[in-house]
Amino acid sequence: PSPVYRRSHLGRPAGTAANALAARADGISMAVEAILGGGSQVLQAALGRLKQAVQVDPADGEVWYRLGEALVYAAQYEEARQALTRAFDIAKGEGDRILEAETLNQIGDSYIFQGRNTEAERHFGEALALARAEKDWKSLAVSLHGFGSVYPQRGEHALSQGYLEHAL
Repeated sequence: PSPVYRRSHLGRPAGTAANALAARADGISMAVEAILGGGSQVLQAALGRLKQAVQVDPADGEVWYRLGEALVYAAQYEEARQALTRAFDIAKGEGDRILEAETLNQIGDSYIFQGRNTEAERHFGEALALARAEKDWKSLAVSLHGFGSVYPQRGEHALSQGYLEHAL
């Protein structure tokens, strides 16, 4: 679990933490399964568990992130950005710069899927700066891939190729 999650349960009654943990674990594992090809029924079940988890523990930035990620895959982009913005705010408050970068990348993806390249590029740029500062190579690669996805839509194929090569 992320540092945000570990800190978020300190001082809470054991039952609340156990319920949040169960909903969190179920929701995340179902979301991963859905993303890997589990289908829309699995995705809907994951969304239900993740929504339950954020109600039980609204201070868990990782769960807000996973909810936003699942909503992006469900093509519910506005709701996804709301959840991801909440994750970003929690991560920023907790000093979890890696989760901040991951969240900005996911927001960028949500904009790409809607053809809103300017917004996507801005979020990938912010994520890239954080990832470089934190030496978070995974988020850095995702940011570069995001840029590589934006530029072909503008006809800038050589620039896109450069970003995609750097992502590798």
